[in-house]
Amino acid sequence: VELGSGLGALGLYAASCCGASHVILSDVPAALPLLQQSVSTFCMQLDAARPKLDVLAWDWKNDEIPGLVSTLSPVDVVIGSDVAYSAEVLPCLLQSIRKCSSRDTRIVISLADRPGEVDRFRAACCLGGLSVELETRFSPSCAEHALDSTVFEL
Repeated sequence: VELGSGLGALGLYAASCCGASHVILSDVPAALPLLQQSVSTFCMQLDAARPKLDVLAWDWKNDEIPGLVSTLSPVDVVIGSDVAYSAEVLPCLLQSIRKCSSRDTRIVISLADRPGEVDRFRAACCLGGLSVELETRFSPSCAEHALDSTVFEL
């Protein structure tokens, strides 16, 4: 499951390069038309068999997880990139992760290092009952205006 998919780059990468047999890409309803277009373009470019891809609306502020995710829970992998930029939504994000995962789920979240964002995420994980197993910082040396990033494995 990819949370906050945006254009779906991370989820589509998982579908094409990581051996995933089923990838669910999710975002808020307003983002779905562009996400669906991205998935359709991706599917047209594939020659070989592709994994099952589903696009669905998932607003983390809603206490319920989408039916398809609920049916498949706990999922094997939860991924998200740049999904913790809003302090207001952070508890909802972590609650959504907990609801669709288990102790055996691999959870990988990448954050841009905006002021306070990484510390806020780390603290929210602690308060929300999710432990940070690994934290890796990336500093792109090739991009003048790129933000550093931190990848968390929970």
